[in-house]
Amino acid sequence: MANKYDRILKENIQPIIPFLIKHILGLEVTQLEEMKDKLQVTMEREADFIQRVKTGNPLTDYIIQIEFQVKNEKGLAKRLLLYYAILFNNHGIPIKQYVIYIGEAKKPDIKNTIEHDDLYYRFTAINLQDFDVELFLTSDKPEEILLAILANFGNNKPEDVIRRILERIESIIGKEIKLQKYARQLQILSMLRKLQPQTNKIIQDM
Repeated sequence: MANKYDRILKENIQPIIPFLIKHILGLEVTQLEEMKDKLQVTMEREADFIQRVKTGNPLTDYIIQIEFQVKNEKGLAKRLLLYYAILFNNHGIPIKQYVIYIGEAKKPDIKNTIEHDDLYYRFTAINLQDFDVELFLTSDKPEEILLAILANFGNNKPEDVIRRILERIESIIGKEIKLQKYARQLQILSMLRKLQPQTNKIIQDM
């Protein structure tokens, strides 16, 4: 993922993970456990999010991996398969892998399977544009509200969505320095929807 977007998601990943797991991935998870795996030692890039899901029974525990994609990456399925193999080799439990697409294409052509004579591999691909903007705008966490800029606007005008994002965040944290941080993040994320000019103007007006 491009560094400017990657940096924002890395900063915000912990607050938004419960929301993503429940509302976007559709999983019921009660406990997550940090893992010490450093896949970047053997891979060209570090995974976005990897943790062990604790179910109360070690026999049914599994590992969840979430990756964010801005564009269709050639060889994505091969990279995810290698992650799976390393994690399974290290821990011996199932791995659920999800790629959340946050790019511009409404129907990205993400190849999420590998099929050989003796191998079938698949990860789950999810497009954030398939989710209604209201899901994010009704959140109480600024990091989750920001994701509204990447959702499905429906019949809402982009300018109205941008203004609602900022107003919603302001209503939660007030007019403090943190608001400037989220405004800057919104400016960057809005580039994924080619809405940075509108975003900049609304921020200036507010």
